[in-house]
Amino acid sequence: MAKLNGIALSAAGAGALFLLSGIRGGGVLANLRNLIQGKPPADTGANPIDTSGGTAASGLAGTEAPPVAGKGYVGPRKAYQALRAAGFSQSAAIMMTAIGGVESGWDTHALNDTPATGDLSVGVWQINYYGSLAAARTPLFGSWQDLLAGGVQKQADAAFTLYQASGFGPWQPDITSGKVLAFMSQAQAAAGGK
Repeated sequence: MAKLNGIALSAAGAGALFLLSGIRGGGVLANLRNLIQGKPPADTGANPIDTSGGTAASGLAGTEAPPVAGKGYVGPRKAYQALRAAGFSQSAAIMMTAIGGVESGWDTHALNDTPATGDLSVGVWQINYYGSLAAARTPLFGSWQDLLAGGVQKQADAAFTLYQASGFGPWQPDITSGKVLAFMSQAQAAAGGK
C-alpha cells in the first residue's frame, strides 16, 4: 500500500477547499470551519462566478484571446459552448473551459504522445488513451485518432462522460496546482453570453 505524504494530502485538501468555496459561494474560512464542525459547506445560493462578460485577455469585453498557431484552435467561447451542449452545468463548464486552456490552449488537435509519462492524450481536454485506457475509451469515443479529428463537440462529449464518472478527477492536477487560475478570467468571459 502506498504511503501517504501529509504535505501532498494537505495541498490536495486545500485545493479542493478553494475549489469548493469558489463553486458554492462561501468563504474559504467559513467552509473550513463548517467542515471541521462536521457541517456541510456554506451555500450562499448565488453563483460566485461573475458571468457578466468582463474583460478578456485582449482587453475588450466579451472577446477572446487571439488565436494561437494551428488549425485546431477554438478559443474559450467555443469550448464553453460545446461543454454546455454536452451537459455540463454553467459552473462546471467554466471550470472545464479553464482546464481546456491549461491542457491544450483550446486546441482540438493537441496531442501528447509521451509513453514515458503514461500519456496518449488528445484534444482540448487531453482525453488519455494510454495503455489499458484505450480498451475502455475506444468503444465510448472511438479511437484516439477519431476523437482527435472529431472536433470540439465530440471532445466535450467525451469530457462530460468522464466527468459523470469521476467529476474533475482526471483534471485534478490542473486544479490543485492552481494552473487553472491563469485561464479563469477567459473562461468566465466565455460564459458571459451564456
